[in-house]
Amino acid sequence: MLSLAVLACTGDDDGRPPSSTEPMPGDTSSSGTPDDGDDGEDSSPTTTATDTTNSSITTVADTTAPDDGASDTGTHDSSGSTGMMGGEPGDWLLTVDDAANPPVVVRIDTNTGLGEVVCPLSATSSFNSIALARDGTLYVHNAAQGRIERVDPCDCGFQIVGPTSVGTLEISIDGDDGLVGIGTTLDALYALDPETGLANAIGPLGLDFVGSGIAWSDSLPGVYAINDATTQLYSVSMETGNATLLATLSDLVTAPGIAYRASTDTAYVCDGNTLYELSTGSGILTAIGAIGLAGPCTSLAAPYLAEACLE
Repeated sequence: MLSLAVLACTGDDDGRPPSSTEPMPGDTSSSGTPDDGDDGEDSSPTTTATDTTNSSITTVADTTAPDDGASDTGTHDSSGSTGMMGGEPGDWLLTVDDAANPPVVVRIDTNTGLGEVVCPLSATSSFNSIALARDGTLYVHNAAQGRIERVDPCDCGFQIVGPTSVGTLEISIDGDDGLVGIGTTLDALYALDPETGLANAIGPLGLDFVGSGIAWSDSLPGVYAINDATTQLYSVSMETGNATLLATLSDLVTAPGIAYRASTDTAYVCDGNTLYELSTGSGILTAIGAIGLAGPCTSLAAPYLAEACLE
């Protein structure tokens, strides 16, 4: 059984582990200090505990984190601890195990499918979708708060970007420096401002999307989307939002994640607790291996650059 571990963290006033968390082995850069908008000095105690939510995962995390409800208006600096190396990234993807307590960022080995916990997120939030920008910035959609956040992929320090104002979204990068998202409530494609989080509708998908995975592909170029209502792969127009059928998947999926690695021109899908390689032409899913999460994998993000703490 896979054993995964994260490092102990010091809680801050909104329940997030600060970016001064000790980096993972191999990350030699310094960490920033979060600004939670409080002029007073944070005196929250540090507590180390073992997470027992899943027998396959051993987690050491802060259990003193209070609720970070909608009243949170602080800005938390996540800069400083990421160490972008440049060049080709290693054989890894990122996901969020939202069923772990607290939720955690997980690095997935694309050769074996095995997951390794990187760092803990807020225990009182729900993270349903993530995206890795071309400069290494990790964006997450916090479904509990209805907003976009930037997260340091090395220590989970974070910054609030802003509310999307459209409900739950599955997000991805776009072809430039922006974000794109699919909303399954109105079945539409949205462009998201990476500086404010605000979503603007591009257009309707033209069909009912229930549980969707989304990923930008440089080879299309455009957006790949999986609709688990039909178990089919679509391309989505960035001009109109219209979804065009590409292939029917070889296996049934439920709220899957999808990622495209530009460095190898390879698409991956995670569903349940398994990582697959996807043939976008035929829809064939080839199982790579079990990830070892506490809950189902519903989102994937692929790197464009090497990241010191994750290589």
